[in-house]
Amino acid sequence: MDELAHLAAKAELSENLVLDTARETVERFRVVWDAEKNNLPMAAKVRDMIDAHVPSIELYRECT
Repeated sequence: MDELAHLAAKAELSENLVLDTARETVERFRVVWDAEKNNLPMAAKVRDMIDAHVPSIELYRECT
């Protein structure tokens, strides 16, 4: 989140707006992914790789 706050400041955007939008985006991804990942046209291996990868994303971890 520190990086997003820094980018918000450089872009002269509201830090709260940027951080809230990031949190909302992660939450919306999680809800849709959990509900639909088994219905998407992808191999199980790809789905498993995504599930294994998302916890390594700092923004994802910070918003959970």
